[in-house]
This record gives sequence, structure tokens and C-alpha cells, in this order.
Amino acid sequence: MQASYTIHILDAQGETVALLDTVRASSLRYERVLDDVSTAQFTLALDDPDAALLAKHTWFEVMRHRTRASAVREGTFLVVVLDQFRDEDGQDWLICSGVSLEFLLLQRVLDVRNDPLAAGGWSTKQLPRDVLMAQVVHEQAGPGALPHGLVPSQQVPGLTVEDSGGVGDPVPFRRAWDDLLTVLTDLAAGDAMDFELVRTTGVNVVFRARQIGSDRTKAANYPLRPYVVLSPELGRLAEPRLLRDWREEKTVVYLMGQGAGDNREFYGSMAANAQETPYSYAAVVEDLREADDATEYITQAQATLAKNRATVEFSCTVTQAEDLYGLVWDLGDVVTVHWAGFERDMRLVGVTVDVSDETETVTPTLRGRYAPDAG
Repeated sequence: MQASYTIHILDAQGETVALLDTVRASSLRYERVLDDVSTAQFTLALDDPDAALLAKHTWFEVMRHRTRASAVREGTFLVVVLDQFRDEDGQDWLICSGVSLEFLLLQRVLDVRNDPLAAGGWSTKQLPRDVLMAQVVHEQAGPGALPHGLVPSQQVPGLTVEDSGGVGDPVPFRRAWDDLLTVLTDLAAGDAMDFELVRTTGVNVVFRARQIGSDRTKAANYPLRPYVVLSPELGRLAEPRLLRDWREEKTVVYLMGQGAGDNREFYGSMAANAQETPYSYAAVVEDLREADDATEYITQAQATLAKNRATVEFSCTVTQAEDLYGLVWDLGDVVTVHWAGFERDMRLVGVTVDVSDETETVTPTLRGRYAPDAG
């Protein structure tokens, strides 16, 4: 059964003041992405009585209904573009485009003055990754964000930060004046942690640092629990393509510290996959002048090697996506992909949905799952 969709337009208190179906709100398209800003867009007749409700930063929500009794909120969006036009038939239309609540993080910077423990112009911490993310958001976008002279507070109205429990790995942190979303995206890199902003009640929002999705791979579940395999043989995968590119791979990182010339400190080196073939040696130099201790050296070296791994890209069309989405797999899940001797665990990092003329098209985005020992 094909899913149906509704769009809920919210007022300034977060109450639904209009409900649109896909007959009135045509050409609905939205994209859910992991650890980033999601988007949504729909078209409404300009003379529709509810068109007047749409203005700068109006909130709306997209709901997906697999049955009449079930509804899943696909996202909460803020209006950022209203495109009004007349078509060739003389009909006036309004295209409404919105961004997810994570957009609010993109609008804020890591103001060092908001960190009570800042030193030397840097916000410096060492905490479990989820606690670190939550603390940074509390200081820069939550109740800890303070006004400074004529500069207003960066606090997002109604934002609270959930206690994440300290489940992440301890990481060193030293940042200043970067945009907040980039800081969080960097901390989430490598599947180390995820984050989200979710509307709770009214216009209240909660920040959560957590692992989004489930491990549905064959390796993690076989033979005792169900697992998800996408393959042509199962009718779940079409047009597969595998690209392996070693041109930009770096397998050895040199760790350099303070000083210059003959006085430059050399802290050592770290290698990964340097012996894979007789010609695998490929070096890169990492500047550690700002690092404070051995833990930071090791963490930064590991991050450099991970960032410079060989490129392995697998692209395909996931078939039966409309039937499987939200039931068999969802955003953030890790599944097993199998084709022509290639088998790899891949993560669903994005989902794009197009609804037009009562036709639903679901297109997931897959990328290789990160692993600490991956080469």
C-alpha cells in the first residue's frame, strides 16, 4: 500500500493551524539527511486560503501515513524561501521551501566567551563525545549562551539539551569561532556519534547526541536475529556500481610540533595499510602545534589517516524502497549490500522522497560504514 502524506502548518505557539494533503500541496519533495540540514518543498495555489499562513520562518511538518491510523513525522521545517509565480496558463502559485531545525545550528558560531573554562582564546575540553557535543550546544545555542555587549545571545528560543549519558569515546577538543553545525559535524564524523534537533511540544526543541538508527547487518545479527541484505538477487538493488580509488590515499602521518627548521619538534609517526602492497607508502604531515598532550596527538593522527583513506564508493538504485522505508530500514540504519562478490556494510545517510500526482518515489543514499580499522 502506497503511503500518503500531509503537511501541518504551525502557528507561533506550535499548534497546527492548517493541514494540507498532496492534492492541495502538490509536488512535495523532502530530503532527510543524517547529521546535517534537511530540506522540504511543496507548491500551493496562491489563492489557497492557507497560503497566507506561510511567512518567514513559519514552521511546518511533513507527516507520512502508511495506514490511516499511523503517522510518522518525517521532519519539522522552517520556511526560508517563498517563490511566487504565474504559469503559462495564468495560474498563480507559491513554492514554499523549508529547512530542518538543524539550520539553527548553522546560524551560530562557537563563541569562546560562552565557555566558562576557555583559555588562550580557545574552547578546550576533553569529554565523552556525546557529552562534549551536548555541552557545546548548551553553551552556544542553549541556556548557556550569553549576550556580550551589543551582541545578543545566540540562544535558540525553547531549546533544551538532553543528558546523553556519556556513552561516547573520550575525545580532546580545541575550537574557536567556527560555525556550530560544522563543529558538531566534525565530532560526528566516522559514525562516531550522531545528533539531531527535535520539536517536542509547542515550539520547544531538544538537542540530542546519540546513535541514530540500528545495526541491521548480516554480521551483527546472523543467525539469531533478522538482518537486511540489499542485493539484485533479492530484488532490492539495481544498477550497482563500485568505485575504488587509491590516488589520494595516505598511509603514514608524520606528527610535527613546535618550532621551525632544525628546531622543529618531531613527535613521531603513525601508519595504517602502509604494507598492503610494496607501493602503499604515502605520507602526509600533520601540524600539532596546538595539541597539548599525547592523547591529542594520537587522536589527531588517527583522524588524519581516516580522512585520507582510499575512496570506496558504491552507488546503486534501491528497489522496493517505497515498501521498505520505515519498516525494513530507516535513516541511520546500517545494512549489508551484496553484489558480484562485493559485500560491505553500508549506512543509510539520506532519504529523498518525491510525491507527485499520487506517485511516491523514495530514494535512499548509502555510504560505506566507517570502522576504526578500515583501510
